[in-house]
Formats: sequence, structure tokens, C-alpha cells
Amino acid sequence: MKNSFESSMSKSTSEDIDTIVEYAEQESNEVLDQVIINIMNASYDQVRAINKAVLDRMKQLRDKDFSEVNNWTELYAAIASRGELEMAGEMLSDKEVVKIIDKIRSGDLPLKRITRTGGLRGKVEELLAD
Repeated sequence: MKNSFESSMSKSTSEDIDTIVEYAEQESNEVLDQVIINIMNASYDQVRAINKAVLDRMKQLRDKDFSEVNNWTELYAAIASRGELEMAGEMLSDKEVVKIIDKIRSGDLPLKRITRTGGLRGKVEELLAD
């Protein structure tokens, strides 16, 4: 797996390693195995660089927009993959965002209650119209 995990290599903490392993577990068993091997063979500085690469990749995944979503199931999966979203200056978990969307779907909350981040409000509006 010669990619960003190995290509960008700086002080390690147990928190860095926890972040790396947590991310790798979400990817696949093969990725997790390779990351563990890389960590075991890495220098102190390399683990920091690996952590930075993981954080950059996590940001890329979180910054994806919702334009490719075609139904509610895909929308909820896309929200879950982001982990959390910023709404009105507050970070909400994926579960909190889904609860808000469910309340919008049932008519208990207005559409404007959902963030525009990543085109989420527009996608909810589009799915409501279907």
C-alpha cells in the first residue's frame, strides 16, 4: 500500500496511532493490516506523518457533497460516512442530522432547519419532491 500512508512521513502519540487504526478499520481489513505493519516499521516521525495523511483523507471523505445520492438510504449512508456535520455553527453527529431530516420528512421541522453544507438541504428538498 504505497500511498499517502507511506509517501508523506513527523512525533507520535498513542492518540495518533488510535486515529490511524480507527480510520483503517473503517476502510477494510487489508488496509488495517497494512497500516499496522507500517506503524510497526515506522519511525517516531513517520507515524506523525502517517497520521496527517489519515486526517487529510478523512477530511476529503467528509467534504464530499451529496450530489451523487439518489434516495433516502444513500443519503443516510453518505451522512454516516461523514460522521458529523456543521449546522448553525454547531457540530452534529450523523445520528443527530438523520433525526433532523426525519423530522423534516414528517413535517415536524421546516426544510431550512437543515444545513446547506455539501448541498444537503438541496438534496433533501429534491428527495422530498420525489
